[in-house]
Amino acid sequence: ADCYWCLNSLLSKIQDHYTPDQPGIQRMLFQMENLLRRVDPDLHAYLKGLGVELIHFAFRWMNCLLVREMSMKCTIRMWDTYLSESD
Repeated sequence: ADCYWCLNSLLSKIQDHYTPDQPGIQRMLFQMENLLRRVDPDLHAYLKGLGVELIHFAFRWMNCLLVREMSMKCTIRMWDTYLSESD
């Protein structure tokens, strides 16, 4: 039963990732850019200066929830945090 509710929680949080215009992924990319601007303003400015948008490389990260980029151990840890945080 716990697995069902965890999967249900995960899927309800990403449902709008797979609708037209993908507003969930767009929102996550916006939040990531804001985080990058606050945490590493020099890197943010450098990427902007080169004309690099986060969507060029981070879209797949958000679409696959980092499963392809991280080990299973790290992915499970990240998902555990993601599911336990409210926003």
